[in-house]
Amino acid sequence: QQELPDTPALRVNHWMSRNVNLLLPIMMIMLTSADRLFFLRTELSWSERLVHYLFATGTYLICSTLLIPLYTHWPGLQLLGFLVIFGILIGAAISLHRRTVWNILKAVVMVPATFLLYVLLCTVLVALFLGLPIEEVLVRGPR
Repeated sequence: QQELPDTPALRVNHWMSRNVNLLLPIMMIMLTSADRLFFLRTELSWSERLVHYLFATGTYLICSTLLIPLYTHWPGLQLLGFLVIFGILIGAAISLHRRTVWNILKAVVMVPATFLLYVLLCTVLVALFLGLPIEEVLVRGPR
């Protein structure tokens, strides 16, 4: 097996993988805030939305944990993990609001966009925590 070079991006990646439980509250807060932005007319408080996304994240964790044995035997199935994440969280966003085409579309856009922002924010926070230069973490690899 080929040894990967120890780059700042890989160090951040390894730290985030080992400590994902510390970063999940950030994701729940971001999802709750995004839900509040995307669905302004829903008469739910911020804390009610947070509880809903806490439950959805817990459901995602249980499902993704059950998929770990599949990943060890078939590494190509790791894409399935993203489908599980997005499927559960989009389903949670849809179930929280009236089911209209517009609300479903907003949920389908909100969840992946929030997830990408979450990964970017956590990458920057972990790089700062580890004392790594952000410009070395957020670089494009060799082509």
